[in-house]
Amino acid sequence: MTAYEWISTVIGITQCGLIGYGLRAMRLASEIRDREGARRHAESMAAFEKSERESARRHTETMAALEKRHDQWMETFEERNKDSDRRHAESMTALKALIERTDRTKA
Repeated sequence: MTAYEWISTVIGITQCGLIGYGLRAMRLASEIRDREGARRHAESMAAFEKSERESARRHTETMAALEKRHDQWMETFEERNKDSDRRHAESMTALKALIERTDRTKA
């Protein structure tokens, strides 16, 4: 072999070695990226689940408070309604008495 052939062979082998090294480095970087992505995904999902649990807890508390407020409002409404019915009955009794006193057909 001539010197040119030896140099070409060494350069070719070196190029193949560099390409192989680059492919290996890319594969390792990809594996590291995949592991990091999986770790970040797991962290994100854990944070999301924690947030969802907290949101569900707050929702339950809010709904319980609203239910209590609704019950209180309904009690107040029923009391006012009974008072209104009582006043209405009194007014109707007074109106009937007034009509009977002022009824000209009986006189």
